This record gives sequence, C-alpha cells and structure tokens, in this order.
Amino acid sequence: MSIQNETFERFTVLLKAVADPTRRGIVFLLRHGGEKTVNDISKEMQLAQPAASQQLRILKDAGALTARKDGQYVYYAVASRRVCDALTAFLVIYQKELKNKEIR
Repeated sequence: MSIQNETFERFTVLLKAVADPTRRGIVFLLRHGGEKTVNDISKEMQLAQPAASQQLRILKDAGALTARKDGQYVYYAVASRRVCDALTAFLVIYQKELKNKEIR
C-alpha cells in the first residue's frame, strides 16, 4: 500500500492540531457530545469565547472539524468519527506501550 506525501503532510497537520491539550479536549467533547456552537464549547471547556474560536479555527483548518452555519450560529462537529476513534485507539495503544516498554 502506497501512501502519498500529501497524505502524510495532511496527517501531520492533523496530529499537530490535536497535540494541544485544549484542542484535544474540544475534539473529545464534540465526538461524544455532538455538534455545538462556539458559545457551548467555550462554556463547557471554560475558555474565553475568542480563545475557543481560535482553537476551533485551527482544528477546522487541520480537517479535524466541520462547521455548519444555521442562521446566526455556526455549529462545529467532528469531521470523521472514524479518524477520531482511530486517533483515540492509537493513543490508548501507545500509552500501553509506554507502560510496558518504557518508550522514550
């Protein structure tokens, strides 16, 4: 199976976006809580609205989230539940490996 360089580059952007704990929390919130507005996210994550907006823009630009406008509100959601679940599975496996083999 051949993976194109563009795929690696986009995957790297996605990984960098979700490497940040706040952004990871937003993705987790949306994965398990469904689509939400920036106001919902800022309240639940205890972030100022401008900070939440900035994090959402980074996640959207990285392809982690989608945005849907409905009237005056924009609703954010996880772009791919499968990718989100795969990243979570990867982290769980990696955490187990760290404990078992002391990966550095």
